[in-house]
Order: sequence, then C-alpha cells, then structure tokens
Amino acid sequence: MKSAAQHLAAVLVTAALWTSPPSPAAAAPPTFGGEKTSWHGFDRYDFLMDEADLSLKPYKAPPDEGNAVRTTVKGQLRCVVVAPKEAAPGNPWSWRGYYFDHEPQVEIELLKRGFHVGFIWCDAGKPWDAWYAFLADKHGLSKKPAFIGMSRGGRNAYTWATAHPDQVSCVYADNPAVSPEALALLGGLARNDVPLLHVCGSLDPILGNHTLVLESAYQQLGGRISVMIKDGAAHHPHSLRDPKPIADFIEQSLRPAGGQPPAFVGKAFTKTSFYGIESDYREIPSEKTFAACRGPWFAPSYDRYEFRIDGIRMPVSVIVPKAAAPGKPWVFRADFVTRDAAVDLALLGQGFHVVTGPVPTDSDGPVLQQWNAVYKHLTDHGLSKAPVLEGAGGAAGEAYAWAIENPDKVSCVYAENPILRCHMTKAQPLDRLDVLAKAGVPLFHVCGGRDPWLDTQTRVLEKRYKELGGQVTVVVQEGAGHFPTAPKDPKPVVEFIACRQTAQVGEPKPLPAAALPPTPAAQGIPKPAEATDQPYAPQPILQGGTVLTLYPPDSPYLKKERIREAEKYNLSKDVPGRISSIVNIHNPSIEVHLVDRSLNTGSAVILVAGGGHRTLNVGSEAADFVPFFYNYGVNTVILRNRLRSDGYDPKTHAVNDAQQAIRLVRAHAREWRIDPNRIGIMGFSAGAELAAPAALFFDEFDGKNKEAGDPLAGVSSRPD
Repeated sequence: MKSAAQHLAAVLVTAALWTSPPSPAAAAPPTFGGEKTSWHGFDRYDFLMDEADLSLKPYKAPPDEGNAVRTTVKGQLRCVVVAPKEAAPGNPWSWRGYYFDHEPQVEIELLKRGFHVGFIWCDAGKPWDAWYAFLADKHGLSKKPAFIGMSRGGRNAYTWATAHPDQVSCVYADNPAVSPEALALLGGLARNDVPLLHVCGSLDPILGNHTLVLESAYQQLGGRISVMIKDGAAHHPHSLRDPKPIADFIEQSLRPAGGQPPAFVGKAFTKTSFYGIESDYREIPSEKTFAACRGPWFAPSYDRYEFRIDGIRMPVSVIVPKAAAPGKPWVFRADFVTRDAAVDLALLGQGFHVVTGPVPTDSDGPVLQQWNAVYKHLTDHGLSKAPVLEGAGGAAGEAYAWAIENPDKVSCVYAENPILRCHMTKAQPLDRLDVLAKAGVPLFHVCGGRDPWLDTQTRVLEKRYKELGGQVTVVVQEGAGHFPTAPKDPKPVVEFIACRQTAQVGEPKPLPAAALPPTPAAQGIPKPAEATDQPYAPQPILQGGTVLTLYPPDSPYLKKERIREAEKYNLSKDVPGRISSIVNIHNPSIEVHLVDRSLNTGSAVILVAGGGHRTLNVGSEAADFVPFFYNYGVNTVILRNRLRSDGYDPKTHAVNDAQQAIRLVRAHAREWRIDPNRIGIMGFSAGAELAAPAALFFDEFDGKNKEAGDPLAGVSSRPD
C-alpha cells in the first residue's frame, strides 16, 4: 500500500515537472536589524511591537527561552522572524500566530527549502497588519505568506486570511478552531483559489464543529480543501513526525493552479475547483497509523467554469479535464454535478468535458432552443458533435428530451434512477423512444432495486426499446434505493460510454509517405436468395450453417400466396457482412451449427431472437451466441420464425414455429449426434414469448400433428 508521504512526493515531482513557473530574478536577501540568535540552526531575529502605535524595534530573546517564546513584555508584543541559509526565489515565508516552536518540524523543513518563518504572539488584528507590512512591504518577503495554525492558532490564521484573501498562498491548519466570522468569509479565499490543508485526529473533540464544517462549506464554494484525519489520534500530537508531506503542500501552493481558460468560456467567467469527496485510507508510516485522506491534494482536481452565452440568461457550467481525449468528447446534462458523481469523475479522468446546460429561473425546466445554442457554441469551439446525454432522477428526462429532438447528435444516453418526464418538450420521452431506436442510440441505466421509479420508468423503457430493436442495458443494484444514484462500480458505465466515442473521432490524417493500398471490399457477405416461382430457400447467415425449412411446401401452416417471397436482411452499418435482423419471413426455418465430435456434449439449444415481433434480431440475439456455445460443446440452432409485422399472429404462428423447430431437431438428433433428451430453447425478449408457450403447450401441439402422413408424427415438441 502506498503511504501518504510517497504519494505526496510523487505529486510534487509531477507538479514540478509540468507546472513550475520560471524562477524570478534573484534579489538581494532580506536583512533584519538587531542581534540574532539561533533557532534550530538558523538565524533568528526577535522584535517587540508597541501595542499602542504598532512600531517595531529589535529585541534580544532571553537565553533561558531556548527556541521558544515564553516571556511577555508589558505593553509590547513579541515577534520573531527566522531566515533560511539561502532564500528561495520570491522570498516565500510561513506565518504562525500562536504556540511558537510547538511541533516546529514543518517550519524547519521549510527553512531548508528557502522559506522565512514569521511569528507574532497575539490574536489576529491590527498588529498582524503591521507585522505583514514590516515583513512584506519593508523587507521584501512574499506578498502571499503561507499560514500555519495549530488549535487556537488556526483561528488566528483564518481570521486574518479571510480578511485578506488576496494576500494568502495557502493555509495549513492542524486540529484548528475556526470562528463563525471566518466561516462566513470563506468565499473570499475560494475566489482567490487559496488551497487549504487540514491535518486532524479522528478523536479530536473539535473536529466535527470546526474542520468538517469548514470542509463542507469550502467545497460548496468551489475552493480546494484537502483533509488528512489520523485514525485514533486526538487533539495532540499536532503535525506529522515526517513534515515533508505538509511542506510539499505549502511549497506546491506557490505555483499557479490550472492553465489558461478554454476559449469557449469567453472573457467573463467564474472558475472554481471540482474534485471527489471519497476518502482514501492511507498508511502514515511516521505516525504508525493510517489516515482518511481526501481532497485535491490526494486526488485529481479539475477546473469548473461558469459562463454565459449571448441571449441566454442563466450560465453554462463546464468541468474541464486535465487533457481532452481525442475528438474532445463531452457529457451534456441538466443537473448540477455533485462531488460524489463517480461516473463523471471517471470520465473527467479519461478526458471528457462535463457540461451542465442552462436551466432558467422563469420556467419549469430547460429550454430546447437554449440547449441547442449551447451545443452549437461548444461544437463550434471543437467539442465532439455527438455528446453523451446524462442525467440522474428527474434530470434524466430532460437529457432524453434533448436526445430525442437531436438523435443524430447523440453518442449514447446514460441515466441513474431516471424519472422519464420532461419540461423541455410537450411529448414525453417514453412516448418517443422510436426516434432513438431508429437512430441506433444505445442506452444504459443504473438503478436501485428498491428505487420507487424502477418499474414504472426504466422497466417500461427497457421493454419498449427492445421491442423497437434498440440496444439498452440496465444494471440493478439490489438493496439500493433512489439514493445514492451513482453506481457502486462505475467501470462498466465508463467503458460503455468510452467505446461509443471511437466512432465520433475523425479519421486519422494520412501519412506524408506513399499512400497505403486501398482496403479491399469485404467478402462473403451473406445475402438472401432470389425470389423464384418455387418456395423461398432460406440461406445461412453464418458460415457452415445447415438450413432446413420447418414445414413442407404444402403444409397448412404456411401461407401459399407468400411462400415465394424473399427474406429481407438488415445489415450492420459498421461491420460489413454482419446481419443485424431479418424481416419478411414466410418460409420459416432453422439454421443448425454442430460442434466438433471431440467437444460435443450431446446438448443442443434453439435460439429464438427478439425484436418486438416486428423484426428478428438474429445478430446480437442468435448468431453471436453460436461460438459461445461451441466452446462449451453445445450445438446451436437458430430459429427463423414468422413475425407480426408480416401478418402473422405471434401466439399461434410464431409459437408453432418454435414447437416445430424442437420436433425437427429431435427428429435429426441421431444424425447430428444430439441427445434427444437434451434439447433446450432460449428466448430473447419477444423470443421468450415463444419459448415459454413451447414448454407449456407441447402436448396440445403434438396432438394436432400425429397424422400418419406427417414425417414428424410421434416426435415430441417438448423442450428439455
């Protein structure tokens, strides 16, 4: 397991390689008057500040104080500055307001890195302003010190920092107290993008009323706050025995966060930070314990921009990835992205932008024209022409509404515990799914098994979409309710979304060298037989298939006036030669694929594809399973049954086809090395409406088909 120290060191190295600004020109090191003493091997300068006029004068610390500050002087405030051996560029410094020399390891480490260390012994107020002016204005230390506050010192650090938010590089607080007044002013620190780090004990009695309150508020304000909670530790001891992780945070805070704003935000925008809130339980070797670590110092953080587009009153929100994936894919959604949005966090890590469209305050929901304008604005700036439409709960209905109005501009739709109602359009999503199915838009839902909307929303959509021939995946998290909406494991969702983007990425530019020879046309593409004056002869859809018609040409089960019509194949647009579905079936048949003798188990399965009785989805629900069953030694039979869309009744004609298929396979069992007692039937969606009756009413069918002239008389249609 990686320790926190190792992780933070890796972060610092990476940041130093990629985000370090050019070092400013070296300036003369600051000099301080008065007699110097030593503080842990570094030069220490003491001063007294007059409480009345705030003037400063050198002071020699009593020798019995050692490294600490213990003695008060009437009417005066004790102040200390410690100088490094060699100042770092920009003369950075840390500032502590109480408990000088208590757990000083962080300051000692900072001195080694070229920081000065400042201290004033009083609560934050006008004396702090005077001390800042003395060090920053008069002696040239950085205009943005780093604050260190332990316990009461944290209260002082936040009091001054929130009053001067543009004069702070960062705050490291250790089991701090924070005043209500400072909590109310945190917005200034967030707007100035001041990073915060709190190191606390899980048993600290003020953790819940101070750090956790501040953490929640700062997150909601869009600020960057990281928290390390040491398991089993109380209010003491403060700091870490190994100070490097904290010193790394302070040093890294000198470097600017993020890059240039993207062009699509324009000149007027608000930038905040977006990151997850999940804790990572990490080993802290120096403390001989583990800590719950969370926030942007321990996990990726992304820039969130809010901006307005001309003519649209409310803002658009875009969370920007560190580096955009090829094609610049993006998510388009109506609801605010919360910090527990596991799928969005994972997609950001893969280079997706995450966009929340505008929702006016003077209407009941999003406005179609405004969302269309956002789409145009972002795609004009290079984002993908086919975003992912996403939504949770009631917001999912709005995502579906826009997708249905723009089916050619959608790569897929992902929803969490959706409520499929919308205000964007008068027509409701569940009533217009055919638009998405026709466009081939795949859908993915993650739902709680106890979500009250599951049966009336997702289950209804699932049934209708499959009947329309569309692709829909539903993951039900057993035992879960409506919240939390995010999946426990986002990986399947992210893989589903990511693979839909490959088709949206433009073709690679040709190499400057000689052009490659053209790819030859696909060969062996299956096609239906030609219509003749004889009964139609069905053709195999997979290589090596043996096709047998179910009935003799003069069978009363057939429509003699249509038996000569040719089947119609619907081929995949993306994969040459792959049959997606078949329609116009008037001479039903089976296609048999036997396994090698060395693998044969004697079992056979008849596959009955779905398609809502409008089409027969023999690609994904039949042909794709032939190699799967082959690997297990199971012989596979693909049924090509008649459809309602071609004028047949599924309850009679199609069910009869399934029953006749079982009889036909059993009649050939010996020839095909199949055990006649191991013949099963498997139905997909609408195909199940054939498989189930076949298992229930075989006696009735067999009783009607036992005439001596029937070659299958006496052969049972019962599936095993």
